[in-house]
Amino acid sequence: MRNIERKCKIMVAQSNDRGRREELLGKMLVGAGMAKLPSTAKQIISRSISDVDLDTCFFVAVQDFNFSRSHLITQKLIRMAIQGIPVFVSAKHIPNQVLQFCEVYY
Repeated sequence: MRNIERKCKIMVAQSNDRGRREELLGKMLVGAGMAKLPSTAKQIISRSISDVDLDTCFFVAVQDFNFSRSHLITQKLIRMAIQGIPVFVSAKHIPNQVLQFCEVYY
């Protein structure tokens, strides 16, 4: 996962296994230059989207995001990614209508 380019998309670590998603998310953050080591990347990952102030943040890194839970938050994340704000989340499932706005890592 070297040199992940920050595209104007939501970067999603997708897996059914929670541990695998956390590992992928850490590697994605390291690959994008947001952290030096996966262990330091864990320090900047928020547990839920409610822990992040979406109006003032410079990036988003969230464990266990559920795209279907809140369509307004999902739309806000899509807008942020399109504007160039790095958005990294891990999810079990990505709805088809959101998939075109995501760069998925398995």
